[in-house]
Amino acid sequence: MLKNKVTCISINWWGDDWAELLTKSILKTAKTEPIITIFDNHKTENLGHGLGLDTVIGMVKTEFIAVFDIDCHLLLDGWDEILIKRFNENKNLKLAMASDGGLLKPVRPLAMFFRTETFRNNKISCRAVDLAGVKFDVGVHAYFRTLSLFGDKSILQLPYKKTDYVDVMGTEYTLDGKRFVYHNWWGTRWFGKSGERVHDQIDGVKFSDFAKKKKNLFNQVKQ
Repeated sequence: MLKNKVTCISINWWGDDWAELLTKSILKTAKTEPIITIFDNHKTENLGHGLGLDTVIGMVKTEFIAVFDIDCHLLLDGWDEILIKRFNENKNLKLAMASDGGLLKPVRPLAMFFRTETFRNNKISCRAVDLAGVKFDVGVHAYFRTLSLFGDKSILQLPYKKTDYVDVMGTEYTLDGKRFVYHNWWGTRWFGKSGERVHDQIDGVKFSDFAKKKKNLFNQVKQ
């Protein structure tokens, strides 16, 4: 077993229950005894999602970094060993990412995996950026920077599928055809700076329906 080869990072915004779920899933599935760092934007000065990630990444001492949205849940036993082996076997591989979309306009990567030195040495950032008048969300800058420096063969895109969980809001992503990570939709976007709910509806979905489906997920995960 390769111990402490990976640091798992996530940014928390009024989602302590999500943070607990993510942490437990990492501890259950990872085999390399990763270091887990949850950066609480709401308990410190709010740096924003992307800058928060960049700040933590700047302090990492492990060889690899895994970045997850706070409302992710890991499903695949040994995912860390699988990805480390993939990177060691393919020296051209620089970034593994789970996101919807394609090469030209990926939706924000909810999960990324890369070598720490690649990120630092090439001044890669997770911050949101505007490119040619199009707003790209957190993590897409890292994707495009990697793409421009190393080409499309340097990126392993993890495909998504309909989730196996019942009556929830989210998508699953696969690694080598197996369930890798579940991602819930709008997990912490409902809340303001003091943790108060500021949205009754997001993208046509009512908070009451979201809350019901979130409860369904937590019940199934605990089974």
